[in-house]
Amino acid sequence: MPDVQSGQRVNTKSFQLRNLHVDPSIGVVTGPSGSARLEPRVLEVLEALARRPGELVTRAELLAEIWPGSDVYDEALTQCVYQLRQQLVGAGGDDCRDLITTVPKRGYLLNGEVHAVAPPPDGVASLPAARGRRHWLAGALGV
Repeated sequence: MPDVQSGQRVNTKSFQLRNLHVDPSIGVVTGPSGSARLEPRVLEVLEALARRPGELVTRAELLAEIWPGSDVYDEALTQCVYQLRQQLVGAGGDDCRDLITTVPKRGYLLNGEVHAVAPPPDGVASLPAARGRRHWLAGALGV
């Protein structure tokens, strides 16, 4: 999978950010310290930042993208970023404290490279479970 440098855009299906794995399809971020389920708006903020790593994403851009056509106050975005920081640190530890930088009165920067992660090929996830069932069946028949 290609690495994404500053200024490049990335499709945020599943991605790696430092020591974190983010799976937007289920809204979970997983790291060495555990997992955290992100609320939908919090996840949308992370995805918006991940599409533009190392680039300033303005508050106006985030508000327009995440709450299009509605009168949302800056406080809603501030609260989402606060929750996101807490959950990233909770899943990734102290290494994740500086992942999001606030640029006062302007917006936010995501500090880190985003690496796209491909889903496992079809059938790969079910192989161990199927193999385990076969061993159990063979053991049961042998008794």
